[in-house]
Amino acid sequence: MKEAFECFTENWREKGDGNMLRKIKRAAACAMSAVLLSAGTLAPVKAASWTAPQQTEWQELSRDNVKVRFAVGSDLHIGRNEDASEKLRNAFDAFYQTDSQLDAAIFVGDITNNGAEGEYTKLIDILNNKLKDHTKLGMMMGNHEFNTASGAVDRYKAAMSKLKQGVNRQDTNNNITVGDGYHIITMSAKNYGGDYTDNYEWLKQQLEEAAAEDPEKPIFLAQHHGFKDTAYVTNEWYGNFGDIQELLKQYPQVIDFSGHSHATLNDPRSINQDLGFTAIQDGTIGAYFENESGKMEGTRPADSENASQALMVEVDGENQVTIRRMDLTEGNYIGKSWTLDIPELVRQKSFPYTTEKRTAESAVPTFPEGAEVTASNVKEASADLTFTQGQNEDKNDDGWVHSYRIKAVNKNTGKADVDKLTFSDYYMPPMQKELTKTVTGLADDTEYRIEVTAINPFQKESTQKLAADIKTAPLLTEEELKKKLPKPICWMWIS
Repeated sequence: MKEAFECFTENWREKGDGNMLRKIKRAAACAMSAVLLSAGTLAPVKAASWTAPQQTEWQELSRDNVKVRFAVGSDLHIGRNEDASEKLRNAFDAFYQTDSQLDAAIFVGDITNNGAEGEYTKLIDILNNKLKDHTKLGMMMGNHEFNTASGAVDRYKAAMSKLKQGVNRQDTNNNITVGDGYHIITMSAKNYGGDYTDNYEWLKQQLEEAAAEDPEKPIFLAQHHGFKDTAYVTNEWYGNFGDIQELLKQYPQVIDFSGHSHATLNDPRSINQDLGFTAIQDGTIGAYFENESGKMEGTRPADSENASQALMVEVDGENQVTIRRMDLTEGNYIGKSWTLDIPELVRQKSFPYTTEKRTAESAVPTFPEGAEVTASNVKEASADLTFTQGQNEDKNDDGWVHSYRIKAVNKNTGKADVDKLTFSDYYMPPMQKELTKTVTGLADDTEYRIEVTAINPFQKESTQKLAADIKTAPLLTEEELKKKLPKPICWMWIS
């Protein structure tokens, strides 16, 4: 019970989760993990079986003028279910098909589901079998490694000591040097709540030393929680960094990777430079998609268990950084690569990936000719709406629509009885031509004007609306209800 109490209180004090329901759910799950861990049993979550892609577009990338290339991913959640282990094995296959000389693999926290010894055993077995000797490993603790607070760091270090690849394997914070003197700094929080403030002096020294070696080289930083209001969904999921945020503003060459949210890498907001350095959220390799709140589906979009994404990062001889997004489930790259001119960032502090700049550049979405919305299964308080998907000819988001607004305007009052947001299926390419969504909250026996608008990732809404008229069914009378109810069954016992 001590572990359960520690876990609950650590989570309750966690910074950055404004959604109270989410906070309660995570605290309860954490406490349950502590109880199961102390009992020596942790039941994995059951999920639909995930399968690796049979065909992929992975091909060996050229090494011409490439000084370093490494893979980044997070939220492995080994132990959550068997799919998590299979996703990690597949990730290594994809990484080495892309570059057999891969310099490093960085896993940005939540490497296990509960920080349990048995989960670490599974993880280390996969790493020892899949990681090649020439590939350096970088790992750190996420919040799930602290699901039971007592002994969490010791269990992590004990597991790391079993790696056959021994570079920095027992440290929670590391500075890994790859290629021709490129630094990848990995940093763990001190607790479940994502508190990194104690790392300030250590990180300050690492940054000073790396910049002194060559101020125009990129400095890579990785920690599980993201910086607030940077990359996609960090307005809801973020850590407590104290003065570290101001420290990083002094280093425009910093490229920071975070996980935690499980947000879809397809979203162009996954890279952000609003704070004066580059912040990137890296999705999830082993768990499920979870995006922003406020949608009909909740935070988890449909088919979220298909999630498995990562990044391939390279630096060339001129310190130009190219970051490719990898869809490990589909076996192909996501959208356009992100490119960063580090010497230019250092000299001019000219940031191409700011919210203001990209919002101004983004296009207003439209609907194709002949697009429509139709209603079916119209009941007293709900209706199924099928509508043509929108389009968005935009260099920032590869031509897709992020979400839709669905309104049901009451024709009697002129007011919207329903005004809801819903995800498109942009994270599951190829996108369907049509989507069907069930809208609830309608009044019975009422005429409505249904309106559907398309929304791009930067929240620009289409001026064009798809529209249809419907009338909900009236409530059944008592007599009609009786007719619909099944007749009672009379049982006769004979002895």
